Amino acid sequence: QVDGLTHVVFVRSTIAHANLESIDTADAETMPGVLGVYTAQTLPMDPIQGFVMLPPVFNRPPLATDRVRFVGDIVAAVVAETRAQAVDAAEQVIVEYDPLPVLIDPESAMASGAPLLFEEHGSNLAIAFDSGDDPTIMDEADVVVSCRFVNQRLAAVPMEPNAIVVELDGDGLLIHVPTQAPHSLAPGIAAV
Repeated sequence: QVDGLTHVVFVRSTIAHANLESIDTADAETMPGVLGVYTAQTLPMDPIQGFVMLPPVFNRPPLATDRVRFVGDIVAAVVAETRAQAVDAAEQVIVEYDPLPVLIDPESAMASGAPLLFEEHGSNLAIAFDSGDDPTIMDEADVVVSCRFVNQRLAAVPMEPNAIVVELDGDGLLIHVPTQAPHSLAPGIAAV
């Protein structure tokens, strides 16, 4: 239990790929218990590198700025005295989207002329690992198996609670995070 605890609820994109036309927070801001409603325009933050091996072009801001690139991309944050108040207010945020083409199949995403998720990158291929090409590597093998594998779409989801508590602690913050990787989480939090 934390004295003065407030709650944040995120407004998430319902569209997989779209330009953000507008975000109207006026009604949400006047809801009971609401302490603030934030978008990238009212709470600008630098993009964050989500996966260290990816080029910086893939860094994303915590709140979507001009485009959403997946269902669930965060477009606004509502802070309220209770979770119920934050949820109610988040439902009052009106987001206007201009939908863009969507690809859900990795092979079609790699096809020539496919819509690009990050146009400035110039390709939908995020990263490639090259282990070299030795055409003789299988020459001495007794058996060589070649196969095409198709796997289901998968998102690893932890069983831990998906919550975080942040407390003022002197001139800093004390952050409670349920995570299995505190050492990789700390530098990202410290940077912002």
